[in-house]
Amino acid sequence: VGGYSLWSSILDELTHVYPNYLHVLAAGNDGRKSYLSQTIESLDQLTGSTTAKNVLTVGSFSMDDNSENFTATNFSSAGPTNDFRIKPEICAVGQNLRVAYWDENNSDATDAYIATRGTSFAAPGAAAAVALLQQLHKQTHTVFMRGATAKALLCHTADDISQWGEIDITGPDVKTGYGAINLEKAAAIIQKDVIEPNTIVTFELNENETETLYFQVLEQGALTATLSWYDPHAEEDAANTLVNDLDLRIIQDNTTYFPWKLPTNAQQAVAVLGDNSADNLEQIKVSENLGGAYTIEVSHKGTLRNGSQEVSLILSGP
Repeated sequence: VGGYSLWSSILDELTHVYPNYLHVLAAGNDGRKSYLSQTIESLDQLTGSTTAKNVLTVGSFSMDDNSENFTATNFSSAGPTNDFRIKPEICAVGQNLRVAYWDENNSDATDAYIATRGTSFAAPGAAAAVALLQQLHKQTHTVFMRGATAKALLCHTADDISQWGEIDITGPDVKTGYGAINLEKAAAIIQKDVIEPNTIVTFELNENETETLYFQVLEQGALTATLSWYDPHAEEDAANTLVNDLDLRIIQDNTTYFPWKLPTNAQQAVAVLGDNSADNLEQIKVSENLGGAYTIEVSHKGTLRNGSQEVSLILSGP
């Protein structure tokens, strides 16, 4: 459980053949299950290909009739992976869903429906969201997004789910990831990039290179940056799966802002801030209402396999 499987390695390798492809996976419905080697109850439940790096693993949330109160569903499988990556990355509606139903006792009926639940219903919703965003990007930019860009976009615009039972999970966590999919916000980012082209940035980072963006924030308000890349595949059962370790930083004067990460000394539900050497998606939120000059830096540690790495970066703020 939580390990990097053969199928995870295969899916990560596949994305380097098809860089516009984003594989969407259901996290699973083992959220209530426990086992002897489980370090913390209700954590470490991901199996199979859900632990791949370059996929979108989708958990489940429920909401009230007004679509205002999001809560994590208990049955949705939680991470993290064994190398402390934030999984699942995102959540979609997976509870109290009305779907078409076949009744074996009334096999001729064509109007039967049933209320059901499961991450197997949340994941198709997320896949549909990816398809719609790709369609919009093709219409507005004449090309499809890279899969890593689509993944970054969904995590960048997700609505944080801050409650899991009695646990405060403000910020990214191993139950709901970066939060609930918000398709309207994601579409707005694509449309904004048409008139402000540096909203979605893709580039190639070469070995020993630092990509630097300078910009001015003219109004006070929160600033968010999300970095994503399709990392080369690791070997099956690798203890540390990250191959190309990229780093995202936001700098203002003498202050450096770090991305979210999971502690690596023990399993924990909620992410903290620091140097992330596990995930191939990093996000920084500058929540202080500060204006002025900012610098964004994208660099890497060690060497890059094949000497370079394609990178996707999403920026939003005033």
